[in-house]
Amino acid sequence: MADKNKIRLVVGLVSIIVAFICVIGIFYFVVEDQKVDLTKIDNLETQLSDFKIIHEQTEEELQTLQKAPPKPITLQDILKESKKIYSQDEKNRKEGYLWIDQKASTFIVTLGALNGLKPGSRLGVYEGDKKVGQVVVETPLDVTSYVQPVDQFSSASNQNYFRVVKE
Repeated sequence: MADKNKIRLVVGLVSIIVAFICVIGIFYFVVEDQKVDLTKIDNLETQLSDFKIIHEQTEEELQTLQKAPPKPITLQDILKESKKIYSQDEKNRKEGYLWIDQKASTFIVTLGALNGLKPGSRLGVYEGDKKVGQVVVETPLDVTSYVQPVDQFSSASNQNYFRVVKE
């Protein structure tokens, strides 16, 4: 009987030791998970502080921009950007079309400052191969221009579209 009690005592003691080791193992994994979570929290707090700094800088820049007067857009600014967009063929083009808006008495050509037009530039107006008149550039834009006729067109038809050639 004493041997049975010793065996029970040893088994009980071993069970307590195993249970203690299991509890330590569980605490180890819980603590490790907390360490990982704490590391994530630290990283997120660092990112948050970085974003706050960026936000403050952006707000300051916005305030500065709102206080500054707006910069007007010039034809040179438009041309600078247009040269990046349009091909060399478009830049070298010397022919285009004249559109006449009869209701508004507006004359627009499909040539502009990108094609070398300036205020006062003259363009020949053609109906087919026959020259029917001339227009002078008032306001050149990047690839279009507002023009005014120099003289009345000698067109027999009442067309709204003509071919124009840079002279």
